[in-house]
Amino acid sequence: MFPFRILNQEQIQDLLDMRTTIGLVEKAYKLKAEEDASLFPMVFHEFEPGKADMDIKSGELTGANIFGLKLVSWFGDNPSKSLPAVVGTVLVLDSRTGAPLGIMSGEHITMMRTGAAGSIGAKYLARKDSENLLLVGSGHLGAFQIIATLMNMENIKKVTVYNALSFDQANEFCKSIKDKLLGLLAPYKSQDKEFYDQMLKRIDIVFEPTQDIQQATEQADIIITATPS
Repeated sequence: MFPFRILNQEQIQDLLDMRTTIGLVEKAYKLKAEEDASLFPMVFHEFEPGKADMDIKSGELTGANIFGLKLVSWFGDNPSKSLPAVVGTVLVLDSRTGAPLGIMSGEHITMMRTGAAGSIGAKYLARKDSENLLLVGSGHLGAFQIIATLMNMENIKKVTVYNALSFDQANEFCKSIKDKLLGLLAPYKSQDKEFYDQMLKRIDIVFEPTQDIQQATEQADIIITATPS
């Protein structure tokens, strides 16, 4: 009855870059503060505590005449089944009629938005000369948190990574992280070579796993948590 667009994961990855996402998330925060956007109560359910859950987050953007929701599930055992741990779907609707406007794959949007949110927190709450970032968690979200924070905090020289369950996973994360960051920067290589070259220098820093969360916390200028543990 109502025509609407459907965007899959590959299309979202082609359309959405981190620098744009940071700007949009910051704008959304401002609109909320100015009461031009609103959030509805969140729905949360645990299928298995600590192993599988889902939540529904929804709200309205008044000036754009839209409202919508994002349903995200987290199933911790999915990676062992060659599936992503986070699965999400976004539905956008017209607030004047209630008609659906679009359905989008939500996994990449969730990672990008969450990374942007951590980056914006660092931008406004941390010292501008902050050099040491502590990332608590070494899963898929980690790369998004790091690249977004490096975009906003130009003096970061070291990223320490802690995994409460596995030092080996933190170590492997540190060994492979630069390749993941390069992947997130790929859109800029042709679109904005100057920014791309600038970010290549920012990711050329130390990535170090740790087993001592107390010492890492004491030495950190910025701490970002990226784990449900």
